[in-house]
Amino acid sequence: MPRINIENALYFIISKGDRDEDIFREGSDYNMYLELLKKNKEQHKFKLFGYCLTPNQINLLIELSGDATISQIMHGLNSTYTKYFGSKYGRGGHLFQERYKMVLVEKEPNILGMSAYINLLPELLKIHQGPGAYRYSSAASYLYKGSGRRAQPINIESEVAETTGRLKDKTYEEFVSGLKAEDIAKIENELNKKPIIGTPEFIESVKAKVEGEKKKAEESARTGNMLRNKKFLAIGLTAVLALGVLVIYLYVRAIGIKENFKKEIERKDVELNNRLREEKEIIYKGLDEKYRADMVTLDALTKRLEAEKKRAKEGD
Repeated sequence: MPRINIENALYFIISKGDRDEDIFREGSDYNMYLELLKKNKEQHKFKLFGYCLTPNQINLLIELSGDATISQIMHGLNSTYTKYFGSKYGRGGHLFQERYKMVLVEKEPNILGMSAYINLLPELLKIHQGPGAYRYSSAASYLYKGSGRRAQPINIESEVAETTGRLKDKTYEEFVSGLKAEDIAKIENELNKKPIIGTPEFIESVKAKVEGEKKKAEESARTGNMLRNKKFLAIGLTAVLALGVLVIYLYVRAIGIKENFKKEIERKDVELNNRLREEKEIIYKGLDEKYRADMVTLDALTKRLEAEKKRAKEGD
C-alpha cells in the first residue's frame, strides 16, 4: 500500500521490534513513547481512536486530519524513540522492523470493531489479565470511567465520544462484551491478510486514488526528467558555446602570434641587413685607406729606388 492520505478512512498501524525483539523494557520506555505520541498528535492534528503498546510492538488506530502523512508521523515517532532507546541502553542499529504494517480501514461501519479489537489486544495477547485497564493502551479511556479512573497520558476524549456516539441502545462496555470470539477472529484475520478493509466501493475508490497518485508521481518524474534534460541540454549548449568561444579566441590569438612572429622575423632581417651593410662599409673603408697608404708607400719606395739608380750611374 502506498503511503497516501484517504479521507474518511482509518489507518491501523502495526510497528514491531526488529526480529520481534522487545522495544519496551520498563515503564519509563512506554511512558516515553506515549509522550512522543501525544506531542505528534498535537503537532500533526490527527485523530487517535486507539493505541496499544506491548513489549515488542505498537498498535495505533489513526485518522488523518492535518497535512502530515502516515509516513511522516511514523518516521517522526519511531526515529525519535530509537534515539532515546539507543542512548539509554547503548544499543545501535535498527530498533524497529524497517517497514511498519499499515491497513487502510473504511471508517464506517468498522470504527467500533477496530477500536474494540485494539483495546482488547492486551487480553488477546495474554499480557494483561484481571480487573482494570491495561496501563499502556486506550482501553481505560473507553471502558473504565468515573472518578476513580486513572488519568490517561493522551487525551482522546473527543475520539471516544465520536466512536461511542454510534451506539444507540447499549454502552460501549456492552458492545465489547457482546463481541463473539469469531467476531474478534474475523477482525484479526482481515488485519493480517488484507491491505484494505471495507466495502467494494471503498476499495475501488482507494485503488483509483492509488492509481491517480501513481500517475501523478510518474508525471512528476517525467516532468522532473524533462527539466533535468533541459538543464543538462542548457549546460551542454553553454559548454559548447564556451568551447567555441575558446577555440575562436585561441585561433585569433594564434593568428596574432603568427603575425607578430612574422613581423619580428622581418624586423630582425632588416636589422641584420643594416648591420651587414654597416660592416661592409667599415671593411671597404678600411681597405680603401690601407690601399691609399700602401700606394703612398709604394710611390715613395719607387722614387727612392729611382734616386738610388741615378746615384749608382753617376758613380760609375
